[in-house]
Amino acid sequence: MKQNVIKEITIDALFLALIAIFTFVPYLGIITIGPLSFTTLHILVLIAASLFGRKKGMLVGTFFGFFSLFAAISHPGTLDYFCLNPFISILPRTLFGLLSGLTFDFFKKTFSKNTFNLLIAPLSAILTLIHTILFLLSFYVFGILDIFKITQGLGLSDIINSLNSSYGSFFSFVIAFVSIGAIVEIIAAGIITPLCFKALANLTHTYSYIKVKDDKECNKNISKAKIFGYCGIILGIILVIIFIILICVL
Repeated sequence: MKQNVIKEITIDALFLALIAIFTFVPYLGIITIGPLSFTTLHILVLIAASLFGRKKGMLVGTFFGFFSLFAAISHPGTLDYFCLNPFISILPRTLFGLLSGLTFDFFKKTFSKNTFNLLIAPLSAILTLIHTILFLLSFYVFGILDIFKITQGLGLSDIINSLNSSYGSFFSFVIAFVSIGAIVEIIAAGIITPLCFKALANLTHTYSYIKVKDDKECNKNISKAKIFGYCGIILGIILVIIFIILICVL
């Protein structure tokens, strides 16, 4: 029991250290281009969620959010500074970690080891898309619309006015800049997450609670995996459409 507690604390400390290193080492976890920043920190959340499930995913997602908030302090006058608002920096990242863990847990318990290995890449890509949508929704609701007046309190109204005058609308801004970074983040997650998972799965005994399935059941589950993959793609498209509609309406 004591060894398990020590192991859990060690894993948590390792991911905390990695998040800190990725956050504060230039162009490693946060890549800044002009007024915008793109991140690779979400990949650490996906790795934790795929290896250890929903609790670790949620915890590392929260680490991601807090360090985004800390990093925002060093970027006054830019869009990163909006991450001083915890509803923009912490809330979407915590939800992303929890959702990632729940998703990976479900697929690990539903499919065989080989099938799950095939699914990690598309799942990581879809979850990264969901992270982008969660962040943009939080940014729009709590930053642009400023329903809690935190943006005004931080003195960021000038950036909002500049954004509106330069691009006409938040949706135009998303198309112009954020969509490019989102595509890069999705591709990176789809490549790096499965590679790291396969390298670390045996070391962390990730498959220890998964029952072994026979070949017939595995073949059946591969067909199910394809169905879930298509459903995931459709869900991602639906989420994008909903997001666009919300932006246009609001």
